[in-house]
Amino acid sequence: MKIIVHDFSGHPFQVHLSRALAKRGYSVLHVYSKSFQTPKGALRKRLDDPDRFKIMGISQKHGFPKYSFIKRWFAESDYSRQLLTIVKDYKPDVIISSNAPLDIQHRLFNLCKKMDRCRFIFWVQDIYSMGMAHALRKKFAVFGRLIALYYIALEKYLLRRSDHIVVISQDFKPIVTSWAQGRQTTVVENWAPLDEIIPHPRQNTWAESQGIADKFCFLYSGTLGMKHNPARLLQLARHYRNDRDVVLIVVSEGEGATWLKHRAKAENITNIRFYSYIDYEQFPMVLSSADVLIAILDKAAGLFSVPSKVLSYHCIGRPLLLSVPKRNLASKIVETSQSGLVAEPDDITGFCSFADRLKTDVHLQNRMRSNALRYAKHAFDIDKKCDAFVRLFQ
Repeated sequence: MKIIVHDFSGHPFQVHLSRALAKRGYSVLHVYSKSFQTPKGALRKRLDDPDRFKIMGISQKHGFPKYSFIKRWFAESDYSRQLLTIVKDYKPDVIISSNAPLDIQHRLFNLCKKMDRCRFIFWVQDIYSMGMAHALRKKFAVFGRLIALYYIALEKYLLRRSDHIVVISQDFKPIVTSWAQGRQTTVVENWAPLDEIIPHPRQNTWAESQGIADKFCFLYSGTLGMKHNPARLLQLARHYRNDRDVVLIVVSEGEGATWLKHRAKAENITNIRFYSYIDYEQFPMVLSSADVLIAILDKAAGLFSVPSKVLSYHCIGRPLLLSVPKRNLASKIVETSQSGLVAEPDDITGFCSFADRLKTDVHLQNRMRSNALRYAKHAFDIDKKCDAFVRLFQ
């Protein structure tokens, strides 16, 4: 069987799945966007990869303009053209597609349906159209609502017509099944690659090179859009602005990171340090330089998005501090595993209070470190994740 795993973002666990499927004997082509600005996984061929496993990255000459509606449309068209050429040449039996903008997903789906015996699995990482609706209504008011309605209708259409749907949270299932009108839906919660994101000592060469080895370090890593509520990071930095022993590290790029930089500069807040996305091989050492790892998500986004960075954090074995709706899967994981503390997005006082607890209570830190690693070792078994997808093929 020939499989294309298409992950537009190029995140770590999708290519982890592709490698696992190839080791099971499937021929797998993993396709992703080189130009999309987001943290990437292990997307280079390794010496121990089987010959039947291949990786292809798609580039746009002028990058991928996330925040310009018109330029983005042209970039998506160019990406789709290259993607469809790859699919036609490879002739897969199954396409698993995740994180794709809906216009790209639509074109890929249409090609799949034209090919002999090709099956399409829609791997729902976010309820994409709901996220678009949230952003468009803020930016374009009435016109944005009309565009949002179109994309909600398009996502419903794709879900109804897909051969199978995989969702990452039980919370997504009621919405997706109501939209998909009885189409088969399977829940496979996301994971992080335990064999790749390996914890390092807190006092490591990266921490020492950045002069933070002797400071208490809060760290946020990953995508930082406006839906993530970057104001929480600004408020945390304000809370510790007079404490020279505390530093906030932000490893991110894009709209939210730019906003945060400007606000910090305007307020002369000097205890935030900004870094562009780190190479994946160095990523575990950077995360290990933290005493506390942070995830944030605003209230509305909690309905359609689950921050997967929380999973990578568990592999490192550090306490987590979340400003995420408690009904969100990420919050449920942290509270159930007792690997961190969770404040609601509108609870500024609680968020900073939890930060103080994690900073001062050494016994709490140690317990949460152990709990985080325990959860990761229990929940991130790649063989079980691979089994779930193989059952779909069968």
